[in-house]
Amino acid sequence: GRDVLCTVRSASYQDIAAAGTDGLRPELVFRLAHDFEYQDEKIAIYRSQRYNIDRVYFADGQDWIELTCSRGDPRV
Repeated sequence: GRDVLCTVRSASYQDIAAAGTDGLRPELVFRLAHDFEYQDEKIAIYRSQRYNIDRVYFADGQDWIELTCSRGDPRV
């Protein structure tokens, strides 16, 4: 794996409501400062916990990117 610099926040009600229509349960949102740092990964590791990257948001006209993540299956 590789490390990237990002900010982390808990998923908001809006994030949870949007994902609920897809049956997802987001927990965290990672904001990477530069969109080129995201290389189509499907899994993120944060504080020794595995997260599925469920949604990728590219901000129009911005360099940053947000990854909405749910807790990954530790058996995978």
